[in-house]
Amino acid sequence: MWATRLAERVATRAARVSVVGVGYVGLPIARAFASRGFPVTGVERSAVRRASVEDEAFTLVEDLREVEESDVVIMAVPTPVTSDRTPDMGDIDAVVAAVAAQLRPGQLLCGVSTVYPGATQERVLPALTATGLEPDRDFFLAFSPERANPGGGHFDLWNTPRLVGGVGPRSRALAQQILEQITETVVPVTSPRVAELAKLYENSFRLVNLGFVNEFAQLCHRMEEDVGEVLGAAHTKPYGILPFLPGPGVGGHCIPVDPHFLDWAARAKGTSSRFIRLAAEVNGGMPRHVVERCEVWLRSDGVERARVRVVGVSYKRDVPDVRNAPALAILADLSANGHEVDYHDPLVPELQVGGRRLRSTPLEEAPRADLAIIVTDHSVLDPQAILAAAERVFDCRRMLPSDDGAQVRYL
Repeated sequence: MWATRLAERVATRAARVSVVGVGYVGLPIARAFASRGFPVTGVERSAVRRASVEDEAFTLVEDLREVEESDVVIMAVPTPVTSDRTPDMGDIDAVVAAVAAQLRPGQLLCGVSTVYPGATQERVLPALTATGLEPDRDFFLAFSPERANPGGGHFDLWNTPRLVGGVGPRSRALAQQILEQITETVVPVTSPRVAELAKLYENSFRLVNLGFVNEFAQLCHRMEEDVGEVLGAAHTKPYGILPFLPGPGVGGHCIPVDPHFLDWAARAKGTSSRFIRLAAEVNGGMPRHVVERCEVWLRSDGVERARVRVVGVSYKRDVPDVRNAPALAILADLSANGHEVDYHDPLVPELQVGGRRLRSTPLEEAPRADLAIIVTDHSVLDPQAILAAAERVFDCRRMLPSDDGAQVRYL
């Protein structure tokens, strides 16, 4: 009865949708449902984020009690790891507790935040069944991991396939039906755990391959060979290889974080994920490798204390997000080593580094640097302006043309 009623409300777009967490994942989801004609409420506890969201298409509130009247609740809250790399499920637990306190028959709760495998069935489900309502009959629970790709160009919420697993066939079918309103292709899987594991595999795949190519770049440097040429040669093979490129480290909200959920789950099962740990170690060491390469270059030219400029400080090209960005570690290390540092990034006007607040320096106003380090190759950056404002440029992204090492060197 309740499944039929909810399916009808979704089909007629009368179902009320609440999106809890209106950040980089939740905001596009809220806007997408609103654009399809659903009544949407965004729940966001951060006053700063609420103030930054200018959208009259949906209602924005602070209080989780607003979800009581919702037919569908989407959980899109942060799921970081703690300092010892264990899952921090505090925000998930808070949302689930609030939903459980006002759970009524006919509601669907769907998580999209990345979680450890088993979290939906072992952590979320018991809190809801404690209400006395029966899962997959009175209420419905599913998991559909986000695949957000900030600055990703062609791929967006609509054309990136979504996975979905439910705690029962009705939960899966209803979650698939509601998600098909905002995503072209929804792929059902047999359980939430399958969807949870698939998401963690996706991000761990990138972490491990980036770790290998970064280690390979260091090996090529010691062999005095150009890793760019070597990889270009390898990538001519039309099968059995995927192109990964070295960089100054990994950053953002997924790659440095999510694989640790899988490693934690492996250890909880009495095994381990050695590839994840090793890749995390290699990638985590790349900022130090960049600094060491740059200091060797400066010392070889007789420069002990330098003015060093980091160009591009966000974790990814053409996005303003600096979470876990390798540029932060590079700036901190350079400063700790006694160099005078500044940075240039048109997308990030201010930055906090080691207790100091820095402001982006326009290149046309900047004093000439002894060394510039290109960490993030935003499309708005001007290669000629970078070259004109520095004696030397260490290019971590191969943004600049080669000049036989006189002014430009590469990672």
